[in-house]
Amino acid sequence: MIERCDTTRKEICHMKRTLLLMFLTATMLLEANALRVRNNKITYEVDLSAHTVEVIEIDQDFKGSLTIPDPFQFGYDDYTVIGIADNACKNRSGITRAIIPETVTYMGKSVFQDCKNLQSVNIPKDIKRIEYATFMGCESLTSVVLPEGVEYIGVFAFQGCLNLESINFPSSINEIDQYACSNTALTAVNIQGSGQTTIGNEAFRLCQNVKKIEIGDGVVSIGNNAFWHCWRAESVVIGNHVKTIGADAFNACDLMVSLTLGEGLEKIGVNAFADSYSLKEVHIPSLQVWCNITFDGVRADEISIGNLGGNPLSIAKHLFINGEEVKGNLVIPEGVTKLADGLFRGWEELTSVTIPGSVKDIGHYTFALCENLDRVILQEGTETIGYHAFLRCYQLKEIVIPNSVTVLRSGAFSYCTGMTDAKVGNGVTTIESTVFGDCSSLTSVILPEGLTAIGAIAFAGCKSLPEVIIPEQVETIGENAFSGCSGLKSVTFGSHVTSIGNCAFMECKNISSVYISDLAKWCSMNFERYSNPLQYAKHLYVNDSEIKELTIPDGVTAIGNSAFAYFRGITSLYIPNTVTTIGEKAFLYCEGLTTVTIPSSVTSIEQYALAGCSGMADIYVHATTPMEIKDLTFGDDNYQKSTLHVPSGSLNNYTTADYWKNFVHIVDDIEPSSYQSPLTADEPNMIFDINGHRLPHYIPGVNIIKYKNGEIRKRHIRMR
Repeated sequence: MIERCDTTRKEICHMKRTLLLMFLTATMLLEANALRVRNNKITYEVDLSAHTVEVIEIDQDFKGSLTIPDPFQFGYDDYTVIGIADNACKNRSGITRAIIPETVTYMGKSVFQDCKNLQSVNIPKDIKRIEYATFMGCESLTSVVLPEGVEYIGVFAFQGCLNLESINFPSSINEIDQYACSNTALTAVNIQGSGQTTIGNEAFRLCQNVKKIEIGDGVVSIGNNAFWHCWRAESVVIGNHVKTIGADAFNACDLMVSLTLGEGLEKIGVNAFADSYSLKEVHIPSLQVWCNITFDGVRADEISIGNLGGNPLSIAKHLFINGEEVKGNLVIPEGVTKLADGLFRGWEELTSVTIPGSVKDIGHYTFALCENLDRVILQEGTETIGYHAFLRCYQLKEIVIPNSVTVLRSGAFSYCTGMTDAKVGNGVTTIESTVFGDCSSLTSVILPEGLTAIGAIAFAGCKSLPEVIIPEQVETIGENAFSGCSGLKSVTFGSHVTSIGNCAFMECKNISSVYISDLAKWCSMNFERYSNPLQYAKHLYVNDSEIKELTIPDGVTAIGNSAFAYFRGITSLYIPNTVTTIGEKAFLYCEGLTTVTIPSSVTSIEQYALAGCSGMADIYVHATTPMEIKDLTFGDDNYQKSTLHVPSGSLNNYTTADYWKNFVHIVDDIEPSSYQSPLTADEPNMIFDINGHRLPHYIPGVNIIKYKNGEIRKRHIRMR
């Protein structure tokens, strides 16, 4: 009986244990030392060897407050709950509250994602990471307390928590990843940081209830769009160790009034503060700090007038240094070596600036759109002035560029419509395109002796400029360089000019005088449309002597296209026997021209070369065999009214030659011996006709010869 009783007890104990296990377990999976156990609609994974459990899943139909037990009892033993697996509670809309034991050290991805009725949750003290989408879409969650020790807030961690008004950010946080808290109802953001904290792209995007943003000294970077459209934020404070603020970081913060930047800031991204139209004050610790900031979005290949770049001064009108407002006058500290691109762009309060010689580089758009800047002092030492550095500084009256400047970039002073005087230092060898473009009040410009090139549109639209002296060493003048300089009356060229670009002097209709020193080089140049100022001029001076009777210098082999087109100031033209071609439009519409002498060396005369010369009475051609001309080399007036003089005995050659035969009046009255080298005023004799007009050579009939000793004789050249 005793034995049976003992046996019965053992059987009963075994049955109880079995029933207990059956009660606790709905599903059992054995994997090495792990079991999966379901209890109270919570599925756990039990680590038998470590005596720990992980919450794997909450039943779909769970409703109410979720309390994860601490400890979890399995069999006769207690097991520590150490974690919650990925997706454990995802889409469980019945959960209204979550109580997590302090023993939990990790929570996986998307643990409470889209638990739309979750109102509160505690985060255990040993949690280091809030993973990807942990609380994403928890629309009823109103506040979260993150314990000290949390280091990471993951992508989408709190995204779309539409009623989440408060999160404390402990100083232990190293990273707030992209979209982590975007589209929440946060009313304030205060992140002091760990010393290496980064705020990711879009981290607080569309947090439209935030009124104050404070980034502490422990944060090192703020990502792109981090606070985009936090439009109720009125105040933003950036700590001393933040080095970079990303593109669009505070874009569309419509109500931002005050911005404070720390001393460690190095770079601000493009449009970082764009559309923050209420911004009035920018506070910085020192001007030295400000001068060291790089602003993205203000490079020459990126910016437009409407693009604000990253500079908040483009919007704010008041700059404060250590609480004291900078009004009007700005003195860059000695020791600053570079003024960054866009540094003071659009700052309307600026009226004067002094830049020390320690500043080697003035960046692109540095003072662009400073519309009230009326005085700039550049000291010796500066080497580069960047693209559009002073663009649209409408009140700037004058500029003296020191000799130390060697690079003057495109558009540096363009649209400075109030500027009257400009002097460019001797270090500049190239005036790049649009440097002084549309400086409509400019009346005086002094260019350096060592200048070799003037770029396209360099002085275009300088309609008040009366005179331009091109330095001796200039070789090229770019397209439209002086176009629209409607007040220009005098242009002086150095002897090294070899190229003048298309439309260089377009609409310079008031040019009266052109001064050149090398007539041979001028004759050899090919001019494009509106590139030759002679088309407007009335007077041409060679080495200060006015030319009325034009003698092309010996040695010239070709007269370039449009070399003297539209110039009405010459009355006679003598071409030496070194010339072989006369270019297209070379003397087009030289309406004052009455006499032309063409030697036998010329083999071709191009289209329109002498067309439109309506006053041309006599054309002397010394070639026995007619040279090649085009159908429009001469105009109809010439064919009808001009007399063509050809060598004796060659009349038939011309009356039968293409296009020459169009002349109504052809006479063969030139003696073969009558062609001589051109005579100039400093030679021993000069030749005049009987009316006292100076001649370039002997002509048939009476010639008056004046010798150097004053003797005057007559010579009769017989006609044949």
